[in-house]
Amino acid sequence: MEIDDTAVFIGRLDSETGSRVTHLFTFQPPGPAIDITDQVFAIGVKEKGTMSKTASISSLSKLNDGVKIGVAFTGWTDQDIKLTWSQIYDIMREVKEKGVVRKDLRWGTSYIEKKFKPETKTN
Repeated sequence: MEIDDTAVFIGRLDSETGSRVTHLFTFQPPGPAIDITDQVFAIGVKEKGTMSKTASISSLSKLNDGVKIGVAFTGWTDQDIKLTWSQIYDIMREVKEKGVVRKDLRWGTSYIEKKFKPETKTN
């Protein structure tokens, strides 16, 4: 899905263990794509509490003012994370500024990623 010149999509990357892992990406020409998966999960943890390391992106749908990201994880009652376009642009800006360029292990496609350990919410 896209708005203006920005696309949001689900893609897969090969991990060091050989498994294919689902990620959420954004893209603005001329690229490269930006992996925003960790940042989206961090927002989910902040809103809903802790998350399993096995959680993955399962769906993506367009809302009037943003997107709804489905998360495959059984620990939350509501498994969707909703982001406005403003939040998406903020995440993209941060990852571009502080991230590093990586290459997919299988295809060699470049993308930008910023890894971090999200805080967990305590009740």
